[in-house]
Amino acid sequence: MVKYFFIFLLYGLIIEIASGQTISGKVVDQKTGKPLPYVHIGIVNKDMGTVSNEEGNFQINLQPADKNDILRFSIIGYKTLDFSVENATNSALSKVELTPETYALKEVSIIANKNIITENFGFDKATKTTFGWSGHEWKGTELGVPIKGIRNKLVRSFSFNPRFNLYKKVMFRLNIYTTKNNMPDQSILRENIFFSIEGKDKKWVTIDLKPYQIVIDQDVIVAIEPIKTEGNKQGLFFAYAANNNGTPTFIRASSQSAWEIALQEPLAFYLTVEK
Repeated sequence: MVKYFFIFLLYGLIIEIASGQTISGKVVDQKTGKPLPYVHIGIVNKDMGTVSNEEGNFQINLQPADKNDILRFSIIGYKTLDFSVENATNSALSKVELTPETYALKEVSIIANKNIITENFGFDKATKTTFGWSGHEWKGTELGVPIKGIRNKLVRSFSFNPRFNLYKKVMFRLNIYTTKNNMPDQSILRENIFFSIEGKDKKWVTIDLKPYQIVIDQDVIVAIEPIKTEGNKQGLFFAYAANNNGTPTFIRASSQSAWEIALQEPLAFYLTVEK
């Protein structure tokens, strides 16, 4: 009887330790075995997230998590994979395999036209007031701004205003979300869009989106996520929009955490579309 009680106690202790340890592993493509960089990894709806590095490696501290919480792995182009924290052990997550997603492609007709007329949607005027961080640790942090009124338009570019950039170089990921209850919901993208900026005290930065053939036919929330930085000086600040109409700015503190309202006014983000 004492023997069985000891085994039961030991099993319970193992479960408790597993739910409170730091987990390390690698994320790979299930078909090719190749490492997957910049995968969003975190506890759903809690500020306990990170992203995998260039080699697909990750480390996450699950100490504050409950055993019934969900640890989620997600990235555009792959099916989302969930684990209960109770089962999230180093052995179980030493190699996490994500399955490529199959999309029903929607054909986009591109008509050559030298006299293309464009139109801006969003907030294309900036103030000198800024919002940002100094010395922030980037673990999937996203900033999103609602952009309304686009209907069946081909997107040509995205522009934003990083008024003060103290880093030597910053790599970002761009995302475009549908809305649900006026909050970011599902990404409309079918591939990751990465871009970098260099130098400091930038004004407007424009990212060419024509190669991605993105057609928007609904109100969306455009978000940017700093992925990694270079340089000893740390600081990244974005300009507020001048043409403020009461639109908020949303923030996701880390991978898989819940979206919240960061500001009661928008940052200077806008999309340029073909009219």
